[in-house]
Amino acid sequence: MKIVTDAILFLYVIIIIGCTTKERSKDVNSEKGFNLQEFVITEKELQSVVNDITSIFNNDPPSDIYTLTLELREYKYTLEFWFNVIKKESVTKKIFSYNKRIVGYVTCNNKDIIVLSDINDRLDFEIIFYKFIQPTENNKRFNFIYFDDTQYQVDEQGNFIPSSSGIRDHYVAYIFQDNKMIVMEDEEWYYDRILR
Repeated sequence: MKIVTDAILFLYVIIIIGCTTKERSKDVNSEKGFNLQEFVITEKELQSVVNDITSIFNNDPPSDIYTLTLELREYKYTLEFWFNVIKKESVTKKIFSYNKRIVGYVTCNNKDIIVLSDINDRLDFEIIFYKFIQPTENNKRFNFIYFDDTQYQVDEQGNFIPSSSGIRDHYVAYIFQDNKMIVMEDEEWYYDRILR
C-alpha cells in the first residue's frame, strides 16, 4: 500500500511540475517584443534635426499606429541619417528584409525613435557613430518589434516563394558634412542607396 501511495504522490508531483513549466513557457512565448537600450543624442546638429523631425510628426500620423525610425548609415565614407515614418506592424519586416541592425531607441519631444543601422558589425558601428549617440542604462520594451518566425514563405508543395519586402519607404535623409547636417534633396541618391 505504501508503494502505491508513493507512486501516486510521485505522479502527482510530476503532473504539477509539468503544468507549471508549460504555463511558464506559454507566458514567455506569448510576450512578443524586444527590450531596446535607450541612447541619447550627443551631437548638436543631429539633435537639432531630430527636434525638427519629431515636432513635425508630433501627433500626425498617430503614434499608436506609426513609429519613427532613424537609420544610421555610411556610404562612401559619408555619414547618412535617414528618418522614416513607418507602420509599427511593418518594422519587424523592414528589419529582417533589409538586414538592419537594431541599435536601440532615442526619445525626443515625447516621441520614441527606433534607431537602426546598415552597419552590422558592432565595433565598426561604435567607431563610426560614437560621437553622435551614446548609450544609457535605461531600456524599454517595444512589443511591435519581434523575431518573425515566418520570414520565408512556402507554397502547399513546400516550394520556396520569393517575395519582395512589400515595404515602400519614404525617407527624409541627411548627410553629415563639414560638421553640418545637410538634407539630401537629389532623387538620384535615393535610388543609388535604397537598392544597395
